Amino acid sequence: MVVRVEKPEFNLRSKLNELDYKVLPYEKAPRGSIIQTVVNQKMSTTQKERAGAWAEFDTDMRIDFSPYLPTSQLLLEFFGTYNCKNSTHLQYAKFYDNTAGATVSEPPANGSRDRCHWVMRTSHFDNNDANVMHMMVLTPAVSTDLRQYTIYMRTEGVTIEFYSSDLSTAAGATTPCMFKIQEIRQ
Repeated sequence: MVVRVEKPEFNLRSKLNELDYKVLPYEKAPRGSIIQTVVNQKMSTTQKERAGAWAEFDTDMRIDFSPYLPTSQLLLEFFGTYNCKNSTHLQYAKFYDNTAGATVSEPPANGSRDRCHWVMRTSHFDNNDANVMHMMVLTPAVSTDLRQYTIYMRTEGVTIEFYSSDLSTAAGATTPCMFKIQEIRQ
């Protein structure tokens, strides 16, 4: 007995040409793929100072972010150099979700310790005490709703200077700050 199977004809080449290999749906990206990056970099000759209690570092550094997938992880990263003159005071920083009104992935409480993503004590060598702030944290996306992230800072009282130090042109510096958020498919 002979069985005959008939299928409708199609042109394989034309079907392959219909595929767009330049655009991969986010859901099809391999796990661990970065599916979105938003960067905010600011350069300025105007100095930005922070001192004292927790407060937003710079409203110009805010990032509005909408995740593509609710199951993604968000990697927040901040990098900036700053000047801290003649002080051994501690400086603190953390990522803050303005939309939720809360610290992002806040570390657990432990006594009266600050719950933050970065801390630094500088030396008091001289007025040219340049330092680096580099912090990162991973947080679940949870939803695709728009939210706004920013940087909060505090010090034990010393004033720290970003973007441009008020030192002489021979000893000072003008430097950028960068805030980056990457969405990583899980």
